[in-house]
Amino acid sequence: MLAPIETPLVIAIHGIFALLSARDDNRSPGLLDLRLAAVVKARQGDGNGRPEPVCEEIPMTFSRLLAASAALMVMACGPALAGDKPKFQVSITVDDLTVHGALPPGTTRQQVGDNFLNAFKVHGVKEAWGFINGKSLIEDPSTETVLASWRAAGHPLGNHGFTHMSASQNTVAAFKGDIEGNEPILKSYMGDADWHWLRFPFLNAGSDAGHGEIMQFVKDTGYRIADVTITFNDWAYTDAYARCAARGDTAAVASLREKYMSDVVASVKRARGLSQKIYGRDIPHVLLIHVGAFTGEMLPEVLTAFDAEGAEYVTLEQAQSDPAYDFTGPKAAQGTMLERVAQEKGIKIDDGSIASLNDVGPIMGMCQ
Repeated sequence: MLAPIETPLVIAIHGIFALLSARDDNRSPGLLDLRLAAVVKARQGDGNGRPEPVCEEIPMTFSRLLAASAALMVMACGPALAGDKPKFQVSITVDDLTVHGALPPGTTRQQVGDNFLNAFKVHGVKEAWGFINGKSLIEDPSTETVLASWRAAGHPLGNHGFTHMSASQNTVAAFKGDIEGNEPILKSYMGDADWHWLRFPFLNAGSDAGHGEIMQFVKDTGYRIADVTITFNDWAYTDAYARCAARGDTAAVASLREKYMSDVVASVKRARGLSQKIYGRDIPHVLLIHVGAFTGEMLPEVLTAFDAEGAEYVTLEQAQSDPAYDFTGPKAAQGTMLERVAQEKGIKIDDGSIASLNDVGPIMGMCQ
């Protein structure tokens, strides 16, 4: 049960009824208390975060209070009538800094990075981990400004491998070296702040033979694994967008935008549904996106959609402090967390939506 509230709304209710009903000599004793209790109960909900529609408990015996009472009823019962969506927590993470995919004509890497930072600022995202591939700085030293801007905006940087190496396609020794190759860059930009968060490239934590050794390496070097619960294959749009933009194919770009946002909404719905199925609750989520030009272009719309769904932006530490992220099994860190845990716990997933989300062939083939 929530604690009694003294919000501006409740204070105003006290004032309205005290002022108006004090002028009514025929007021029944206790009527004000009943009105106020009903409104407070409606605002507090049923103890589980759900507003209670208790409009019928608010008596309207005073004709000159009709307008005031009607307004208060809307305020009291509004959430129940409007069907407000319950909030959910999500941490935003961005992979492949500083270079991900092709650029459309006239766009720079710095502009792409700025698009992300501006969207974060507008939508109140106070922390977004950027997972870097140090090789990008070797290939294009000018992109160092992207990391500098990211840090200046208060967002941290983590490890995504120096060359974005697949753990299962290389030796364990080579993979370890790729992770360690990023560390001088992280130390340079993060200073005294902790940068020991690792996002596995391709969400691949190694083959059966090497998986255990890699996980031990992660533990021994003090890394925490940045898991993922929400993703919609935004990487598949990057090069297609650059090609379509270069051709001036506005119809194709519009089609990409429509499909992209459809995937965003579907991925959030799916992740929250899986969370309820696996844990019986909506756990804090971790979103994976990539620092591509199209995602930077679409991010304001994406975050607006998240806002409409009730998103509360939290840090990666806050999200992964939830006990759900403590579960370890033989496939720890492989793929996205919800699918992995469902598989390891024997929970059947047959919602059909994953096929649509993973069907990236038509997207990648656009404007060829």
